[in-house]
Amino acid sequence: MNSTRIYAQNLVNGSFDGGVWTTSDATWIAGLTTDHIMPLPLLEEAGSPSNINIPVFTAAAVSFCQKYCVGGSFYANNPSANAAYAPSELEIENEPNGVWLHYAVTPAVVQSYADLLISLRAGLVAAGLGNIDILAVGGNDASEWTSTWDT
Repeated sequence: MNSTRIYAQNLVNGSFDGGVWTTSDATWIAGLTTDHIMPLPLLEEAGSPSNINIPVFTAAAVSFCQKYCVGGSFYANNPSANAAYAPSELEIENEPNGVWLHYAVTPAVVQSYADLLISLRAGLVAAGLGNIDILAVGGNDASEWTSTWDT
């Protein structure tokens, strides 16, 4: 694999309140990795980060990574996928806390997102997946962000 990374982002079809993946997720990942493109899975729940069931989301995200990310079971004896291009990063929520979304951005909402990221990092590390990077995106005003999450 050369040093250039080409990413393709897609919303993962599994609900993170249930962790059920669809065949379209497998098809998307297999197709991109075969074409030497590294997928960038977008893992999200609709609505405010303060409404996310953090333990359930974390467990589902870890399960997803165990299957589809670097070192995942999806690539074992699977000629339809190229493990060299397995996802090594996750985007968590799509621009949460942006002023264009349909909920008020409060310090509690920002802290909820930070708590989600803390839980996810701990879950990944506990599962031996500490090599998976987390892409955490925020609003369009840096002053909205006051929480430290990746220590």
